[in-house]
Amino acid sequence: MDKLKSSKGFSLLETLVALIIVLLVASCVTIGISASNRVYKRSLFVSESDLTASTIDIALSDVLRYAYDINCADDTNTVSSFSNKNYSIDDGHFVIKQGFLYINTTNDISDDVIGDHLKPLIGGSTYTASKMTDFQLNYNDGEFTGSYTLQSKMYSDLSKTFTFSFRTIS
Repeated sequence: MDKLKSSKGFSLLETLVALIIVLLVASCVTIGISASNRVYKRSLFVSESDLTASTIDIALSDVLRYAYDINCADDTNTVSSFSNKNYSIDDGHFVIKQGFLYINTTNDISDDVIGDHLKPLIGGSTYTASKMTDFQLNYNDGEFTGSYTLQSKMYSDLSKTFTFSFRTIS
């Protein structure tokens, strides 16, 4: 019996305490990694959506600055149609289809009909990680204002709304 008491090593209690400490540290590391992954995904989406928004704003500016024959719906300032000869738009409007912003170059053909009258505002490869879910366009006193929302394609809870304002030149 004395031989067992004199043997060196860890008791069962010491082993259990060490195991509990290791498990607590591992769970803290797991929680930290999960939180940092969420922050990384959010910051990556914000960065990519800001770049996409910059490209969209430039394209919108090019189209809207030279727009003429601008019509608004009813008594609101919401744009229902406009023309721009540089882009072959005759009484056209913007429409979102499958997460992309298109210009329907004429009101004579429905937005549901696929054809040459639907022109993408920017190339589809620009929307690498996001899709457009909302687009508003208003016009008042020679100035277009509006907003659009970009949503992450992978994480539907991530979205960001952008606003714009352009004065017409023509």
